[in-house]
Amino acid sequence: MNGIFTQYLLPSEISPLEEKDICGSWLLEFSSEKLITSWLSIYETLIRVVHSNMESQKVINFETVHKLDTLFLCQNIGFNEAYTTTHYAEFLADGFCPPNEWIIQDLNELNKVVMKPYQFQFLSNNQQQIMLNLIEKNFIDPNDELKWTDEPFPWTLYLPSISLEDINNWGKMKRS
Repeated sequence: MNGIFTQYLLPSEISPLEEKDICGSWLLEFSSEKLITSWLSIYETLIRVVHSNMESQKVINFETVHKLDTLFLCQNIGFNEAYTTTHYAEFLADGFCPPNEWIIQDLNELNKVVMKPYQFQFLSNNQQQIMLNLIEKNFIDPNDELKWTDEPFPWTLYLPSISLEDINNWGKMKRS
């Protein structure tokens, strides 16, 4: 439990999702409706912000989150052994787990699109700062949930790094 939700790994055989991933799915149990609503709002805004840069739509995919009821979300987890940006950071640090040439090319594309400006109007300075922090945590810093998925999108973000602090600050409306 991370203060936001408790996470359960469901084998594909019992996943409630129509399109089941062979590796299973995450069932996220939120402790309140307010938390799940805020978390979803932040996640949906992150998708809109990142995809406001048209080039990123060809490079970054966001795994669909399915709302099951007022407290539960479910999401496929993707291939367990997929190459992640954490693997690349480990390679740079100690030389283990080198990426193949396609991953290196796709890492370069990821870096290019993440560093380009976003065409998005924020409601508040707080929301803008949260989005900038989330872009850094999810796409710049090493991240086990940002997986190389090859095609049709080189990178897919599965479970985003949204903190309780992000949720608490999300609703604070200081106009930009």
